Amino acid sequence: MTDLQPVFCGNFEYNINVREIERLFDDFGPIERVDMKSGYAFVFMRDSRDGDDAIHKLDGMEFGRRRRPLRVEWAKVGMKHILHFMMIHFAFMHLLVHSPACLCSCSSSGKAVPLLTSFYT
Repeated sequence: MTDLQPVFCGNFEYNINVREIERLFDDFGPIERVDMKSGYAFVFMRDSRDGDDAIHKLDGMEFGRRRRPLRVEWAKVGMKHILHFMMIHFAFMHLLVHSPACLCSCSSSGKAVPLLTSFYT
């Protein structure tokens, strides 16, 4: 079963390296890749059942020199696209309220023609 949904692993120390994350997840099954950022990583397991096992065993486990409790869960796939849409929508609404002239286009007759005619109706 190959679906490669990433497992989010967060709250570890900033000086941790990819190999330490791989060692942490190795016991649960094959790892396709690890995308690491500062303090968190996305671990791509080859099988979602392995990801479930890792989440169940590692979430809340103390890790590192400072014994920080790990936060391990399925990554929120698609949130980036939802947030991007919301930002565009907010910007459009701001223009509609504060600068409605920006939402018009000039016609060949030189008159302003609204680009939107039935917004929220």
